[in-house]
Amino acid sequence: MNLRTAVIKLAHEHPELRGDLLPLLKSASDSLLDPVLGMHTLMPLIDRLDDVDEQSRDLAVQVYQTLVRKYALPQGDAEALRRLQACAKNAKTWDPALLRNNIFKAAHALGLKLPSGMF
Repeated sequence: MNLRTAVIKLAHEHPELRGDLLPLLKSASDSLLDPVLGMHTLMPLIDRLDDVDEQSRDLAVQVYQTLVRKYALPQGDAEALRRLQACAKNAKTWDPALLRNNIFKAAHALGLKLPSGMF
Protein backbone atom coordinates (compact mmCIF):
# COMPACT_ATOMS: atom_id res chain seq x y z
CA MET A 1 0.00 0.00 0.00
CA ASN A 2 1.46 3.37 -0.96
CA LEU A 3 1.38 6.44 1.26
CA ARG A 4 -1.50 8.12 -0.57
CA THR A 5 -3.65 5.01 -0.28
CA ALA A 6 -2.81 4.66 3.42
CA VAL A 7 -3.79 8.26 4.18
CA ILE A 8 -7.05 7.90 2.24
CA LYS A 9 -7.81 4.63 4.04
CA LEU A 10 -7.11 6.17 7.43
CA ALA A 11 -9.24 9.22 6.64
CA HIS A 12 -12.06 6.92 5.53
CA GLU A 13 -11.86 4.78 8.65
CA HIS A 14 -11.58 7.78 11.00
CA PRO A 15 -13.80 10.61 9.74
CA GLU A 16 -12.94 12.68 12.80
CA LEU A 17 -9.32 12.86 11.59
CA ARG A 18 -10.07 13.82 7.97
CA GLY A 19 -9.40 17.50 8.49
CA ASP A 20 -5.92 16.65 9.72
CA LEU A 21 -5.15 13.77 7.35
CA LEU A 22 -6.26 15.05 3.97
CA PRO A 23 -3.73 17.91 3.84
CA LEU A 24 -1.07 15.20 4.16
CA LEU A 25 -2.00 13.87 0.73
CA LYS A 26 -0.20 16.79 -0.87
CA SER A 27 2.63 17.35 1.56
CA ALA A 28 3.51 13.71 2.27
CA SER A 29 4.52 13.04 -1.29
CA ASP A 30 7.25 15.70 -1.07
CA SER A 31 8.39 14.84 2.43
CA LEU A 32 11.82 13.52 3.27
CA LEU A 33 10.14 11.65 6.11
CA ASP A 34 8.34 9.11 3.93
CA PRO A 35 11.34 6.83 3.26
CA VAL A 36 12.23 6.87 6.96
CA LEU A 37 8.76 6.64 8.49
CA GLY A 38 6.03 6.50 5.89
CA MET A 39 2.36 6.42 6.73
CA HIS A 40 2.36 2.75 5.64
CA THR A 41 4.85 2.06 8.45
CA LEU A 42 2.72 3.96 10.92
CA MET A 43 -0.54 2.17 10.02
CA PRO A 44 -0.01 -0.88 12.31
CA LEU A 45 0.51 1.47 15.27
CA ILE A 46 -2.63 3.44 14.40
CA ASP A 47 -4.62 0.23 13.96
CA ARG A 48 -3.33 -1.21 17.26
CA LEU A 49 -4.25 1.92 19.23
CA ASP A 50 -7.55 2.46 17.44
CA ASP A 51 -9.85 0.86 20.02
CA VAL A 52 -7.42 0.71 22.93
CA ASP A 53 -6.03 4.23 23.30
CA GLU A 54 -7.55 6.83 21.02
CA GLN A 55 -5.66 9.64 22.73
CA SER A 56 -2.28 8.06 21.92
CA ARG A 57 -3.48 7.25 18.38
CA ASP A 58 -4.47 10.86 17.78
CA LEU A 59 -1.22 12.13 19.26
CA ALA A 60 0.80 9.75 17.07
CA VAL A 61 -0.99 11.13 14.00
CA GLN A 62 -0.33 14.67 15.19
CA VAL A 63 3.39 13.91 15.68
CA TYR A 64 3.53 12.40 12.20
CA GLN A 65 1.76 15.40 10.65
CA THR A 66 4.17 17.80 12.33
CA LEU A 67 7.15 15.84 11.07
CA VAL A 68 5.73 15.67 7.54
CA ARG A 69 5.30 19.45 7.48
CA LYS A 70 8.75 19.99 8.98
CA TYR A 71 10.47 17.81 6.41
CA ALA A 72 8.40 18.71 3.36
CA LEU A 73 10.43 19.92 0.42
CA PRO A 74 9.51 23.10 -1.42
CA GLN A 75 8.00 22.33 -4.83
CA GLY A 76 11.14 23.17 -6.83
CA ASP A 77 13.34 21.09 -4.55
CA ALA A 78 10.96 18.14 -4.79
CA GLU A 79 10.92 18.38 -8.58
CA ALA A 80 14.72 18.55 -8.73
CA LEU A 81 15.02 15.55 -6.43
CA ARG A 82 12.57 13.49 -8.51
CA ARG A 83 14.38 14.35 -11.74
CA LEU A 84 17.81 13.53 -10.32
CA GLN A 85 16.50 10.26 -8.86
CA ALA A 86 15.04 9.33 -12.27
CA CYS A 87 18.37 10.10 -13.95
CA ALA A 88 20.30 8.01 -11.45
CA LYS A 89 17.85 5.12 -11.72
CA ASN A 90 17.83 5.16 -15.53
CA ALA A 91 21.45 6.19 -16.17
CA LYS A 92 22.25 3.01 -18.10
CA THR A 93 19.14 2.99 -20.27
CA TRP A 94 18.27 6.62 -20.99
CA ASP A 95 19.79 8.45 -23.92
CA PRO A 96 22.41 11.01 -22.77
CA ALA A 97 20.27 13.80 -24.23
CA LEU A 98 17.38 12.78 -21.99
CA LEU A 99 19.69 12.64 -18.98
CA ARG A 100 21.03 16.10 -19.84
CA ASN A 101 17.52 17.48 -20.29
CA ASN A 102 16.40 16.23 -16.89
CA ILE A 103 19.56 17.42 -15.15
CA PHE A 104 19.09 20.89 -16.65
CA LYS A 105 15.43 20.90 -15.58
CA ALA A 106 16.46 19.87 -12.05
CA ALA A 107 18.98 22.71 -11.92
CA HIS A 108 16.37 25.13 -13.25
CA ALA A 109 13.86 24.01 -10.61
CA LEU A 110 16.43 24.88 -7.94
CA GLY A 111 17.17 28.25 -9.51
CA LEU A 112 20.73 27.32 -10.41
CA LYS A 113 22.50 29.15 -13.21
CA LEU A 114 22.58 26.94 -16.26
CA PRO A 115 25.97 26.59 -17.96
CA SER A 116 24.68 27.18 -21.48
CA GLY A 117 22.77 30.33 -20.56
CA MET A 118 19.78 28.91 -22.40
CA PHE A 119 17.04 26.58 -21.35
